[in-house]
Amino acid sequence: MERGRQACGWQTTCLIMGGLRAAIMLPLGALLYRDAPERYGLAPDEAAPRRIVYGPEEVYRRRGWRRPDRS
Repeated sequence: MERGRQACGWQTTCLIMGGLRAAIMLPLGALLYRDAPERYGLAPDEAAPRRIVYGPEEVYRRRGWRRPDRS
């Protein structure tokens, strides 16, 4: 970089370095970009997660438990 700055000047060197970074990073970013979180089992940020709330009787029934005697 120092050699390029001495040969071409700092403005040209910065322009060339920026072009090289863009030439490397833009295709890499396009390759790794994931546009549909649903395909990977995720939900978008705006979507609220689906939450199912069961009452105590349903929890006992689903787990195969018996209710304790209340004497």
